[in-house]
Amino acid sequence: MIASGIAPKLMAQFVPGTIYLKLKNHETSVPLMQNYILDDSQDVSDEWRLWISKYDISQIVKPFKTQDPELQKIWRVSFNPEADAVVFCAELMKTAEFAYAEPGKYYASFFTPNDVDARQQWYLNTIQAFQAWDVQRGVSSVKVAIVDDAIQTNHPDLQPVIWNNTDEIPGNAIDDDGNGFVDDINGYDVADGDNNPSPPANGLWQLLGLFTHGTHCAGIAGAATDNGIGIASIGAGISLVPVKATSNSSLIPLALDRANEGVDYAVASGAKVISMSWGGPSQDSTLTNVIQAAVNAGRILVAAAGNDGNSTLSYPAALPGVICVGSSSNNDLVSSFSQRGNMIDVMAPGDSIWSTLAGTTEYGFQSGTSMACPMVAGLCGLMLSKNPNLSPAQIEACLKNTCDNIDAQNPSLIGQMGAGRINAFNAINCVEFITNTQTDNNPIHFVAFPNPGSDRLSIVAESQVLQITVYNANGLLM
Repeated sequence: MIASGIAPKLMAQFVPGTIYLKLKNHETSVPLMQNYILDDSQDVSDEWRLWISKYDISQIVKPFKTQDPELQKIWRVSFNPEADAVVFCAELMKTAEFAYAEPGKYYASFFTPNDVDARQQWYLNTIQAFQAWDVQRGVSSVKVAIVDDAIQTNHPDLQPVIWNNTDEIPGNAIDDDGNGFVDDINGYDVADGDNNPSPPANGLWQLLGLFTHGTHCAGIAGAATDNGIGIASIGAGISLVPVKATSNSSLIPLALDRANEGVDYAVASGAKVISMSWGGPSQDSTLTNVIQAAVNAGRILVAAAGNDGNSTLSYPAALPGVICVGSSSNNDLVSSFSQRGNMIDVMAPGDSIWSTLAGTTEYGFQSGTSMACPMVAGLCGLMLSKNPNLSPAQIEACLKNTCDNIDAQNPSLIGQMGAGRINAFNAINCVEFITNTQTDNNPIHFVAFPNPGSDRLSIVAESQVLQITVYNANGLLM
């Protein structure tokens, strides 16, 4: 395996295999450049012949069509995209012929959804969601299941992104897709055994504050984005699979009596990511088996760490194969209510999070690791939108490897916050880097931590490490 530590931001900045050269003297140098064609029969200098061979140069052209004299001094060189453009430019600048040599660069489109609530959605800036969306927006083929008390599927900001099971024929009372659930067109209510995952029709639950938790979580992960209303979500285009796991008759706030079966349905629905904003202090054998089955099925499992403000283990968050999420505030302090300790994998904003509410078209604040969990789940969906073929291990590796270090803000909790607070932009760039460099014979499965490193850097690989290539923040080989 080849693991590369190239900085994700750099990967997004430079166009592989492209540099631009500007000649100092247009009149005398252009004829020379015109002779730099890739043909052994031509009279090419020994220096250029070496570069052509070393960098596998395929093309040297004038890219600009206008006749501005300065632009006509510029040439574009195309070469092996795996070669180091920075090193190539440095070699070229050792000659006296060029005014400059620089790698080709990507430039961001600065996408800003028209439904961002700038006053309330502080967390989107914190995790660099806007920069991430310039690289990739969510795609509807990526499904994120929200296993919770209920999800109001007709909420104006959720209805456009609720999964539509096209393999089922509505209302025929037949399990057309053979997944074990009848007429699950838009998710399922595993607690009451029907295909309506929305809150119950009886309005009493609203007075008691029940059945709105899942709707709030769903909005964080994947509310319709750039639709002109409400809020934007980190998932920005992913599909949501609503899974209701609380019985209509329940009068216990935030209690799921069919959580195990909810996870099972999420797997059956084909959701690649499963968000679980719930848990308990004891390790139940049935839950352990259900989670292991989901892991075996290749699902990305994300769970809330718990809200006891200590290091007590919570399940399913502490189970193997589950990404355990703690909560942070708008200043990157660990939320007072959040669990911390060895079970934490990553932190995410979970304090005063603005999202959709059930029973109304309004929105509101809620706090908890329950809010941090779907933020990570939605980000995993966004990452899969960039490359749906990545394994859960690869997604988790990119998620952890690109977190922002928040040790300075939490000096008393160093070592208890996992890899740090998620950074959506860096995570997407990590996926892009793996996508651009991975081949069947060159898998990249790695986790490097902490980020940024201090006096020691640890790398954990799924298989034997044969070669490690490390670049510094400027993209130079170390």
